[in-house]
Amino acid sequence: RDFCLSRGLGDVYKRQSSASSDGGLVSPWQDATAMTLPGLTTVVMVSYFTGPCLDAAIKAVLDQPEPLEMLVVDNGNPPGVVAALESWAAREPRLRLVSGHGNIGFGAACNLGARQGSGEFLLLVNPDGVLPPDGLARFLAHAATWRAPFLIGPCVLDAEGREQSGSRHRELTPLSAIGGRLGLGRILPAARYNL
Repeated sequence: RDFCLSRGLGDVYKRQSSASSDGGLVSPWQDATAMTLPGLTTVVMVSYFTGPCLDAAIKAVLDQPEPLEMLVVDNGNPPGVVAALESWAAREPRLRLVSGHGNIGFGAACNLGARQGSGEFLLLVNPDGVLPPDGLARFLAHAATWRAPFLIGPCVLDAEGREQSGSRHRELTPLSAIGGRLGLGRILPAARYNL
């Protein structure tokens, strides 16, 4: 029942789309003129002084064979990093750089990237995360078992394959949300993974 992927993988969201005036689908977090493309996954990665691991993270996403578009949101990187990302985006049609807004914070940058995507699924990947070769396929197969809208969070593994306990979350329920917010897992360690 647990779903595990490689370290640093973010979250995938199933877009619950509504019909637009021209019969297309419009995602609730996209601009009103944006269209959702069935079967496409939008991957958003926010980068702020990430360092050399950023290249490996981007390459691992682009190596996935499933249809995807990738938006790297530059949240205030040095000019050399921005130039390298622009060059990569010019050579790779699935990669788009979102830049020029400065450091607006991680959450706002994720939202900025999400609004510009057109995929049926939205996958947030940390810039130090490396998707395994079959990571997106496994994630989408797992996602196919859920009804929209939904949110999936993976089991995150470190470089040696050990689970990082901060990634272990079960289905979000009112009890798990309240328990997590109140920090009950620190008080009742046995409840940590069951809330």
